[in-house]
Formats: sequence, C-alpha cells, structure tokens
Amino acid sequence: MTVYEHRRRALDTNVTFAGYLVVDLARLMPKEIDHTSLFFLTGYQGEGVLFITPAESVLLADERYFEAAKASVGHDLVVHQAAGDYLANIKEEVERLGLSELSFTSNRITYSLYNRLRQLLDIDLTPCEDPIAGLRMKKDSEEIGRIEAAVKISETCLHRLVEEIRVGMTEKQIASRLDILMLENGVGPAFETIVAAGENSFNQHHQPSDRPINAGEFLLIDFGARKDEYLADITRTFAVGAATPKMQAIHNTARGATELGTELLRPGTPIKDVWQALKNYFDQTEYGPHSEISGHCIGLDVHERPFILADDALELQPGMVTTMEPGIYIQGYGGVRIEDDVLITPNGPRALSTFPRDLIVVG
Repeated sequence: MTVYEHRRRALDTNVTFAGYLVVDLARLMPKEIDHTSLFFLTGYQGEGVLFITPAESVLLADERYFEAAKASVGHDLVVHQAAGDYLANIKEEVERLGLSELSFTSNRITYSLYNRLRQLLDIDLTPCEDPIAGLRMKKDSEEIGRIEAAVKISETCLHRLVEEIRVGMTEKQIASRLDILMLENGVGPAFETIVAAGENSFNQHHQPSDRPINAGEFLLIDFGARKDEYLADITRTFAVGAATPKMQAIHNTARGATELGTELLRPGTPIKDVWQALKNYFDQTEYGPHSEISGHCIGLDVHERPFILADDALELQPGMVTTMEPGIYIQGYGGVRIEDDVLITPNGPRALSTFPRDLIVVG
C-alpha cells in the first residue's frame, strides 16, 4: 500500500461519506484552489477530479495529463480519461459509481462550481469542514525530509543574498534577486517574497516596492522555497549599514521571544499556553502588545492548521512542523521578526532552520 492509498483510507475511516470529491481545475475554479488536497491524496501534480468511495478511488484527467496521471499514481488508483467536458464526465462517474450523495470540502470548491454540480447531479451534495487538513497536521518522515530540503535550499540562497545586498538597492530588486537565486537552485518561491525596509517592515505582509534601502534601518526578509511540493517559511531581519543601540535592543527582544516560543513547542503542550507565555514575555517589555498569531504549521501550504493562537486548546503533537514567529512592530519606525521552522519530536522541538538569529549588518 502506498502512502497515498493509506491517506485515502484514513480519510474514509475518519469521515463517513458515500463519496468524496476533490477538484483541481483551472477552467472551473481559481487556480490551485485544491491542488494540495489532490496531491496529498494521490501524489499527482496535474489537474483533475478525484472521487473517493469505500469501494474504490477514481481520478479523472484529460488528455493533457492522462499519461502523467497513470505514471504517477501507480496501481492503487483507477485513472479515467476525461473527454474534454469535466462536468459531463463527473456526472458519468457519479452514475457509474451509483452514488446518491457526494461530500466535498466547503472552502475548497467555489459556489459557482457547487451550483453547477447541483443543477447537473440528482444527488445530495454535502459540504463539510476540511477533513483532509486534520490528516495533514502530522507529517511523516518523507514529508519532513522534503520540508528540510526546502529549508536548506532557502538558507543557501539567503546566505548568498546577504553578500550581494547594497545600500540603495530597492525592495523589489532584493526580492527579485532572492527569487532568481531560488530558481538557480532548482526550486521556486513558496509564496510571494516579502522584502520590507525601514517603516515598511511594520506591515507584516508588505509587498516589495521601489523604495531603496538606507543605512541605519531594518531590512526584513520573509520568504521560502518550495521543494517537491513542500515548502519553507523563514524570516530574518537585518540592519542596513550599521545597527544602532535601539535597533539592537528591539532585535534582542524579538530574538528572545522566538527562542522562548521554540522551547515551548513540546508534545502535549496546549497551543494557547505557548501563546500566553509569549504574551507574558512581551508584557514585561516596552514592545507589547503581542501579535494575534505567533506561528502556524507548514507543509503543502504556507499556512496550515493549527495556528498558534490565544484560544486554541489543541495539544501539540510529534510530527507537526510549525513556524515560530513572534514579532515587534512599531508604526512609523519598523518591525522585527525572526521566524524559524520547527519540527515537534517526541523529545521536544528541533529547529529545521539554522540561519543565525543575530542582527547581521548588510549593505
């Protein structure tokens, strides 16, 4: 049994359904709205429609992807060729499987597609909370290895970038160079690279601009590589030209929060306790209040459940890979975030990212 068949059987065990539908079709939905679920359950990277039933699982792929689909999924999954019109093929497959009900993840199908399926199929269509997300929380050894590989390449690229940064470069130039370095190392960006200088680093999801970087200010870089579908998410904040005592003090405080939070990522620890400990830490400094989110799990998506939030009583478990990224954000001045990717093991946390947490001067 492949890992993908094991995951489909686990889904069938955890959720009661006659049939389960996963759709990843650019022509019917926004691009890649459910690429992660399709890949997680099949190992297939193209477009298609997946049916999972207690009796069998079937993948529909059109002529562009049919041969690749057959080659990638092995013998534990039936692959049928879609003849141009996926909606008609979905109806045919529902009738062949004798389904009277079809479940789907509510936030991974558009209302437009749901409405078209409702008009097309004379069966019950049942939306549900994402059951696949629960299966994805704990990573197996292969998944962890892929995340580690993405982290390693990310850090290789960041080390190279640091040597090239100069005062006067723009945020866009730095972000573009980092993206090129990832491509030169055989991977792509896991998400849109964030480069924020000076006051822009207050914005946690700043889009790189034509603003040049200047001496005596922070430069925040938040990025990650995607390797074999799995990704890294790392942030480091640098000093441009020189670090002032104020910059060093802010950075030291943010670094202390990251190190404290990382140490608390242990099996059996309620997530809310991690968040509260970080809040208590910041409350004793001049840089509170603490941000709403202190981290999130990663894997096939950059933001996976669970998030490190104040009200989540879920206990951390071995196999989870989460970011630890408490930050300090001062409006009009800038922000500091030191973000690591951390694997929770039976014996405690193991940081997958090893790039120095010191305040490094660039430019």
